[in-house]
Parts: sequence; C-alpha cells; structure tokens
Amino acid sequence: AFEKGAANATMLTQFQHLSLRGPDVLGVAVAVTLFSSSLQTLDLGNNTICDAGAVAISAGLKVSPSLEDLYLLGNSIGCVGAAAISEGLKLNASLKYLSLGANNIGDAGAVAISGGLKANTVLKILGLSYNQIGDVGGVAIGDGLSVNVSLNVLNLSNNSIGNAGATAIGVALRSNDSVGLRELFVSAALVEHPALKAACAAKGVKCWLCRV
Repeated sequence: AFEKGAANATMLTQFQHLSLRGPDVLGVAVAVTLFSSSLQTLDLGNNTICDAGAVAISAGLKVSPSLEDLYLLGNSIGCVGAAAISEGLKLNASLKYLSLGANNIGDAGAVAISGGLKANTVLKILGLSYNQIGDVGGVAIGDGLSVNVSLNVLNLSNNSIGNAGATAIGVALRSNDSVGLRELFVSAALVEHPALKAACAAKGVKCWLCRV
C-alpha cells in the first residue's frame, strides 16, 4: 500500500490542504510531506496508521518547509510513534498545530513528547487528550513546559494525571519566565488543583475543564 500510495502522490505535491482516508493513505501522506513545498495541512485522523505510520510521517515532518497543521487523532499511535513524532518536532520549523488525541502514547510517549517541547520553538497548539497519560507523563510534560516559549494551547484532558503531575506542571509554569501557554485543558480532577490553579492564575493561563 505504501508504494502504491507514493506512486499516486506526485499529482498532490502542489496541494496546500489534504485530508486523507483509506488503504493507501500512508504512502500518499509520506510522499507528499517529503516532496511538497506547499503542503500546509495534513489530516490523517482515524486511519489507524499505528506506530509504523507515525515513524514514516516523522520523516516528512523533519524536512517539510511548509506544514503547519498535522492531525493524527485516533490512529492507535503508541510510545514508539510518539517518540518518532517528537524527533520530527525537534527539527521542524513550521508546524503550529499537532493533534495526537485519542491514541495510546501513555507515559513513555509523553516523556518523548516532552523532549520535542524543549527543542521546538514554533508549535502553538498541542492535543494530547485520551492518551492514558499518568503522573510520570504529566511530570515530563511539565519539564517540557519549563523551557518551552511557543506553545499557547495544551489539551491534557481525559488522561490519568494526578497530584504529582499537576504539581509539576504548576511548578514548570511558575519557573518559566517566558512561558507562552495561555490555555490549558484538563480533566475535572485537576481543574481545582491548588498548585496548578495558583500557577495558572499567576501566569495568566486559563485552565479549562474539558467535558468531551
């Protein structure tokens, strides 16, 4: 399917926005991100590309000069795929929006994404809801936020982050004098967390309860 999709991708390299579904989606997506100089939006939501697909997409992410919005919602991506995407974030200089919600990256994936947050200076919106992230992942995300200056919106809702993760995120926000975060979406258990709530108030971050 990859080879067939790649062969069909040549005609698409001048497109700015692509939403792809179907059996050949991965080959097309990788070929376009590797060779297109105009692609701005790539929507691969709900295609079950899994870790192998995320690894392949990461190759395009590393070299794409134009991609701004990448939708990978609902693709059964685990920690290996998250690590690959994180490596792409470290090298990419154009991506503004990354949707990784409803995957299975877990704590290990969140730790990997944290590394991308530390290095990336352009990403504005990151969606990580429904990813089985617990306190270990929450602490790691906090570590990334302690140095990141570009991220404006972060969705961590519907995960399993508890006191340790929330506290770490709060400490990170307070310690970053150049923090760019303005909106943080969390689950009901965290919206009134004392340390997180106080840190958000001090830094002008709106902490929202996400009910979806």
